[in-house]
Amino acid sequence: MFKMKLKYLVLVLLFGSILSVGLILISLTTNSWILSYPLNKHSNESSGELRFGLFYGSGIINIGYGSRPRNYSVYNDIIANDTNVFNYSLWILTTTSIGLTLICDSLSTIFTLLKTASKSSHKWTRVLIFINILSLISNILSFASWLLQFNFYLKNNILISKDQNDGWYSNGLSILGYGFYIVAFAILVTSTNLLILNCIRFKEHFRTTDQEGSTYEEKTNGDIMLY
Repeated sequence: MFKMKLKYLVLVLLFGSILSVGLILISLTTNSWILSYPLNKHSNESSGELRFGLFYGSGIINIGYGSRPRNYSVYNDIIANDTNVFNYSLWILTTTSIGLTLICDSLSTIFTLLKTASKSSHKWTRVLIFINILSLISNILSFASWLLQFNFYLKNNILISKDQNDGWYSNGLSILGYGFYIVAFAILVTSTNLLILNCIRFKEHFRTTDQEGSTYEEKTNGDIMLY
């Protein structure tokens, strides 16, 4: 009965680890960490829609007589050439943190598979707890750093200097995209994984204590019978 309950918990943990890897991969590859709808002060018919992820961006701006598609490399086209849009330090912190999260979640999946195949119930539990704590910390860092990036920089302006000189502005016209909220959901998944791991550790500790008590009782009974 104990092994069956423990097995179910480990399977739930495996599902959570795989889900977390999937979420982080989506957030890394999507262009929807921030959405902006800029306008041009020289035209009442102007419209625009820009989407930026951690590495690439795209969108369309229309001053009133035709749409112009845009494609960006966040680093090459914006950070390296226009320091007034992204804060480089916060961008590095976000990308590094979420990369570390992906590594940790991948390791968590691998070690959970090893734990599933292991005959020893205690094996890999402490390693998994450490990895998931590291994943949670790095995930929170990526979440917090992008939130700071948005509130202090991107919310005020997401446009390169050339577009601003042409009359475009985005102050107050930007919102956080689903790529950011995926990270928030991944934090919840990792927190749940840690809760499951603590349940597993408790059950394993309880079983070990119970087995030691049974062994001691059997030994004592055997000594009494010999006496």
